[in-house]
Amino acid sequence: MTVEFNHEAVMKEFEKKQKKFLTKTGLMGVVLASQNLGKDGREHVDTGASRNAKQYQFTAKDKIEIQAPLDYDGDLENRYGILAITKDKLIPYMLKFEGEAFG
Repeated sequence: MTVEFNHEAVMKEFEKKQKKFLTKTGLMGVVLASQNLGKDGREHVDTGASRNAKQYQFTAKDKIEIQAPLDYDGDLENRYGILAITKDKLIPYMLKFEGEAFG
């Protein structure tokens, strides 16, 4: 018995699943960043305009970037703020999305 392996079809299916996974991750990241909750559980600094400006985009076919435009200290924000908290909160969702996309 001979089985023919179509590498191109397999890669096409993988890329489709990968894009679905990354899109779900990006959307959830935007939602979590928009909640803008600090470690004390209260909403901080963000204005309605800034909340609406949060978005994600593909920076490569295998990478997304969650963007949260800021009007305050970006260095402090990256270490202690919204995006650091979002990154931690996103991990369990990514595991779920990975299971849904790749089985």
